[in-house]
Amino acid sequence: MENEITSFEGQLDVDAIFRQKIYEEKVAGQYEAFVIIVLVIYRTKYDIWRQKLPRVKPFYAIKCNSNENVVKLLAELGVGVGFDCSSTTEEFKSVFKYRVTPDRIIYAHSRKDNFELGVTVHSKKEYLDADGNVSHVKYIINDGIHGSFNTIRYDIPLRPCYALARKASDRKAEVQAVNCSLMSPSCNGLNKLSEKMILPLLDIVDVIVFPNMGAYTHCLASTFNGFMKPTIM
Repeated sequence: MENEITSFEGQLDVDAIFRQKIYEEKVAGQYEAFVIIVLVIYRTKYDIWRQKLPRVKPFYAIKCNSNENVVKLLAELGVGVGFDCSSTTEEFKSVFKYRVTPDRIIYAHSRKDNFELGVTVHSKKEYLDADGNVSHVKYIINDGIHGSFNTIRYDIPLRPCYALARKASDRKAEVQAVNCSLMSPSCNGLNKLSEKMILPLLDIVDVIVFPNMGAYTHCLASTFNGFMKPTIM
């Protein structure tokens, strides 16, 4: 559910959370892109900031990611963290909701936050060489340039990713790596996310994970062509 917080004891295993989500969606027969916010990393990075730059106060840009749980966590850190709010009423409401005083609000540059974006392969096309082996695969995923990857339209490179292949999980074995291209699900002719990359040979509904997909990604996503925005977890 949107803005629902789940607590974990011990070391956090993001991949295990993705796999559980994949299983739940398989049972329900619905496959959606989704985002995991690792809230503890915000506190960890804040502590590092205070240690390295004790006299410098960070200001968080609400416009880069206005998720309620992120704002609440940063607000509760106290006067050591400020906020950059634009002229929109909603941004001011989001910080005043947690009793952030006006002296903690200024206009400044943003810093990136920690999102883990999981997208699902919903179709693919395999290209074979003369010997009948798979030489290239075109994967189409359920998020794209009109969603979390909108920055690609502004010549910002695709961020590194890795795959969670069910074959590897089920058989405890490595999956063949292949050359591939990554496409987003729209009728836009510019929907290529990457023309050349290396990923495992994936099946439909396998998941590709993009770490650190926070600032200016989900907040700029649209429902162009009827595709839904990724669910935040």
